[in-house]
Amino acid sequence: MKVIRLTSTAVDITPVFQGNQEFKLFDYAGNPHWRPCWRSFMSRLHAVVFVIDSTDSEALQEAKMELGWLLKEDMLEQKPFLVLANKQDDPKAMSVVELTEYLDIQQYLDRPSKFRVQPTSALAGEGLAAGLDWVRDVLEKHRN
Repeated sequence: MKVIRLTSTAVDITPVFQGNQEFKLFDYAGNPHWRPCWRSFMSRLHAVVFVIDSTDSEALQEAKMELGWLLKEDMLEQKPFLVLANKQDDPKAMSVVELTEYLDIQQYLDRPSKFRVQPTSALAGEGLAAGLDWVRDVLEKHRN
């Protein structure tokens, strides 16, 4: 997997190459200053990848609110959602089960063609490829 990071003042754009597929990830990093701009990009999204630091208990409440807001957004209703539960290599990390319960997203798990929580470790390089493969597969199924 090849990752190239491009940074701007408003958003980080990261082309990620997984196999022969290129993903362009737009990272708004939850900066409250840019949240009003999110809606202008939503209609052009093919999927949502929401990254959570599984060790940061202080940021989890904010992540819960933001994810809840995105899941209720009409423009994203038919889009696949991939939640990356990052830092799963850290012993202090909440497990995927604990995160799912804390974020109150159990009801979305019965939609496996539209919603997935993927354990990841950026440090160990684990889980991201599987998550992006899932996104690619879901998008390909909906194109056909």
